Amino acid sequence: MKLAMRQPRRTIGEVLRDARASIGASQLDLALRLGISQRHVSSVETGRSRPSRDLILNWMSETAAPLSIRNAALHSAGFAVTSEEPIPANDAVRRTPAVVERVLAAHEPLPGMVFGADWRMVSLSPSGQWLFAMVMREFLAGVPDIARSWDMLAGLGHEGGLLSRMRDPWRVGGALLNQLRIEQWTRPALRPRIDRVEQALRLRYGADAREPLPEPHEPGLTLVFDTPVGVLSFFTVQSVFVLPQDVTPGSLRTGLWYASDEATREIMRLKPTPG
Repeated sequence: MKLAMRQPRRTIGEVLRDARASIGASQLDLALRLGISQRHVSSVETGRSRPSRDLILNWMSETAAPLSIRNAALHSAGFAVTSEEPIPANDAVRRTPAVVERVLAAHEPLPGMVFGADWRMVSLSPSGQWLFAMVMREFLAGVPDIARSWDMLAGLGHEGGLLSRMRDPWRVGGALLNQLRIEQWTRPALRPRIDRVEQALRLRYGADAREPLPEPHEPGLTLVFDTPVGVLSFFTVQSVFVLPQDVTPGSLRTGLWYASDEATREIMRLKPTPG
């Protein structure tokens, strides 16, 4: 029986050498760009020297390596991948991967969304727009474009926001707060906004909110709404649509909502006008 040969793992030197070769630069050309000696470039590529994290990032930048190659190089050298800053709101839609938009379209007639690590909406599907316009109407009345750019944390804390027509709102709001507090460890800039949300929810839900925060959902959460067109029940999943080595705390997220029962599925298919 013929056995398949296992491919050897590529070394960091090989990854960096291939990045240099991809732009047709010699070792001397790249050395001049990086401000190091040609000998050091050669030593790194042949494995005689171990590159620092900064050298890898500069090398990737000078060779215009894509994000996947940069992260593969960091992983190969034993470093954590970088956590990119959130994409600016006015640029996020343009940079949303086409596959994510296809996923949202294929997920119709159920709600789907793309949002950033700063918890601002990037893209809300037509079914998501229909649902959100009904269950958080008061909050969205002040939002210029329901499909994008609005603050999801503000929508969580607002008295007319996401929790306003939800059954067992503290279970859901508290679980989300727990998730947000964990995210705050890697994104400290979120803290003032999370503080405002927690203050609002603890004030609103009183006795319930005096209990410890519920466990964060991993990764799904059940949401049940009382709406003018009937009870709607969903199971939600958060995910990211990038290659495994490209996942960072700054990655765009996708939220897909699935109908928990046939009644919800049928209402979402028909989307009746509230009476």
